[in-house]
Amino acid sequence: MTAEMINADPDLPSASGYRSRFGTLIRAYELIGFRTARDNSYIEINRMLAACRPAVVAEIAAGLRAMGAHVNCGQLGLMTINRTSTLRVSIARYCARVLPTRKHWRLFFNRRVRSDRTLYVRMDETDAGRLDHYLFPRNDRFFGPLWIARDNEPDLDQYRLDGLDQLYSIYAPAVRGRIVESYPGI
Repeated sequence: MTAEMINADPDLPSASGYRSRFGTLIRAYELIGFRTARDNSYIEINRMLAACRPAVVAEIAAGLRAMGAHVNCGQLGLMTINRTSTLRVSIARYCARVLPTRKHWRLFFNRRVRSDRTLYVRMDETDAGRLDHYLFPRNDRFFGPLWIARDNEPDLDQYRLDGLDQLYSIYAPAVRGRIVESYPGI
């Protein structure tokens, strides 16, 4: 049963009640011996990655502050830099479980969170460490999820950053008080 089905039945407690008591609906099902045919391991991975995002945001904010930027960290991985630019940080997990024959990651473009740029931290194949980063400006966002592979075409890899130093250098001119775009289009 889905959370929607549980919530629709007036004789059952709400799905949030099950979650608060058992942690997840899946855990409640496991305790009564029910196993789904579907692989739900991605749920725990997503939970773990969501828990690590604040540390990634804090690391990026510290790097920007070290070069003199004023950084305000808000909800959902959104940062305001020098009171003029916004950067959203998102984690991209490895999705081999979806198509085991291909190594790929899925980037979701959240239209509800408005930011000037979105930085995707691409996790490695174990989802335990970082592989690299992709930085997309607001104007170059894609509709729907974007699937990226280990190696991509140049038009997609132009957004790829090997390390955070490249990100910091993009904001460096603004920190020094100059209104100059070091990287037009990014």
